[in-house]
Amino acid sequence: MISLKVGGIIAAAFIAGAFVASPELRAYAANTVGSADIINNSIQSVDIKDGEVKTDDIAPSAVGSLRIKDNDVKAQDIAPDAVGASELAADSVGGSELQAVTKLLFGQCVLTNSEATSPLSVHVAMTKNCTIAGTDSDDSVIVTLNDMNVCLDDGLVQSQNGIVVVHIKNECSIEVPPGAGSTIGIIVYDK
Repeated sequence: MISLKVGGIIAAAFIAGAFVASPELRAYAANTVGSADIINNSIQSVDIKDGEVKTDDIAPSAVGSLRIKDNDVKAQDIAPDAVGASELAADSVGGSELQAVTKLLFGQCVLTNSEATSPLSVHVAMTKNCTIAGTDSDDSVIVTLNDMNVCLDDGLVQSQNGIVVVHIKNECSIEVPPGAGSTIGIIVYDK
């Protein structure tokens, strides 16, 4: 129920044309307008003070890719470790997406059965030429010896046009074969 005093203020404000300007009425209205008093779907952007829509005001999953401006999500907008392999499409990251890398190639080289079972003498290296398309002589190479005897180590690695030459050296004091199923994982990159 509106008190006589407030009713008098409202009547006087209407007569004087100062309804909106009256501090008493603004204070009264600020405490009496609720959700039920607002017509559904009537609030517009101009009705919301800049910077006033907060995270708590947005429903979970309410903002999708259609609501984000193209090319507008920057590194500072992404939390550390927020993007993992499950968020990336297959083959979506290459050398051009990495800072200061102009080429990034992945490959695998499989030892033949005779190479895998032939023992390597002490401190002797076996040379394996691995075909990796797109490799140039000035590229850098990282290799990983997979499923090979622990005595073996990748010694000298060279990149050539279309080929990575891997020297596998026996570092133990006995003869050992690389082992069945041995492979060489290869990463070729250029800066």
